[in-house]
Amino acid sequence: MTTSRCVFAAEIPIEANKSCPLHNHTCTELVYYSQGSGQLLQNGARIAYKTGDLSVNAPKVEHSDHPETDGLQFCFGISGCYAEQLSTGIYTDLSHETTQAILQLQRELHASTPRKQARLDILAGWITLNLLDTLNQCEAPSEPKDQSKRAREILDTRYHETISMDDLAGSLHISADHLRHIFKRDIGKSPINYLIQKRIDVACELLTFTDHSIQEIAKQVGLENPYYFSRIFRNRMSSTPSQYRKDVRSGMNHGAMQRHRND
Repeated sequence: MTTSRCVFAAEIPIEANKSCPLHNHTCTELVYYSQGSGQLLQNGARIAYKTGDLSVNAPKVEHSDHPETDGLQFCFGISGCYAEQLSTGIYTDLSHETTQAILQLQRELHASTPRKQARLDILAGWITLNLLDTLNQCEAPSEPKDQSKRAREILDTRYHETISMDDLAGSLHISADHLRHIFKRDIGKSPINYLIQKRIDVACELLTFTDHSIQEIAKQVGLENPYYFSRIFRNRMSSTPSQYRKDVRSGMNHGAMQRHRND
C-alpha cells in the first residue's frame, strides 16, 4: 500500500521585497501561492510565480523566495507516496482537482477535526499522486520494491510511531539481522540510525515552522520523553531544540512567519 506523511504545514504571510535566505528541507516541500507574485530561486535559476501556481522543492534542494508583492503562501512537506519523483520547479495551470485538494488541505490545517493528521496525510498524498498523474511521471509499481527501499519508505512515513526492528523486518518477511545487513548495504546506515536521523530531521522542520512546545514535538516524532528527545537532538545537532529554534528563526526573514501546524 502506498503511504504518505504530511511532515509539516504552514500558512505564511509574505511582505513585498522581503526575501528569505537559501534553505532546504529533508522532505519534498510544496508551496501553493494563494496570493502574490515573485520569483523562486532554485538550483541557481530564477523562476517567476503568480497567484495559483505551485512550486516543488525536492529534498535538500537549496531554494529561496523573492516576493515582489504582498501575498500568502501555503507550504507543506510530504514524505512517501512517490513525492521524490516530483520534478522541482513551478507548476502552472493546476487541475481543478489538484487546486481543490490543496484548498481542502489548507482548511484542514485550521480545523479541529478528529484524526486530523490522518486527513492531512491522505490529502498531501492525493495532491502528489494527482500531480504525478497529470504529468505522467508516476511509475506504476509493476514489480515489488526491494526490501531495503520498502523498509526506508515505512520509516519515512511511520517515524512518529513506536517501531520495533523485529516488527519492521517481520512486515517484510525477513529476519531482523538480514534487514540490518541489506539496509546498511543499500542505504548506507543501519535502520535504527536512519530512524533517529529521520526523527531529528522532522523535529528541525517543526521547530522552524511551528510554535509547538518541545514536549509536543517530541511526541510528533515518536519520542514520548522530552528529556530523551532533547538529549538525542543535542547529540546530533550540537544544540538544544530551543536554541536551534531561536537560531534558525533569527536567520529567516520571511514576512511575519505566522505559523500554523496540524495537531
